[in-house]
Amino acid sequence: MESDLMERADVNCILCGSPERDLLIRQGEWTVYRCGACGLGFLDPRPDPCPYLQKARQWLKRDGVLVVDVPNYAGTDARKTWDRWKG
Repeated sequence: MESDLMERADVNCILCGSPERDLLIRQGEWTVYRCGACGLGFLDPRPDPCPYLQKARQWLKRDGVLVVDVPNYAGTDARKTWDRWKG
């Protein structure tokens, strides 16, 4: 997406709010952590979704539906094909 949409939000666990976390993977400027309290994996820094949703709203028809899909780095597809997995 366009670089002007890449505003960042400070991140704690999005499920339980805990600041405790363990590093899972770092790639470029992105880091995936596992929450030390509840075990959820999450991205840091997390892009602020508002600019993306506002842009998508312009593209959608009035009754359109936006479907969001995110890669699961700990999922079966990733584990089986990690050396060539693109997410």
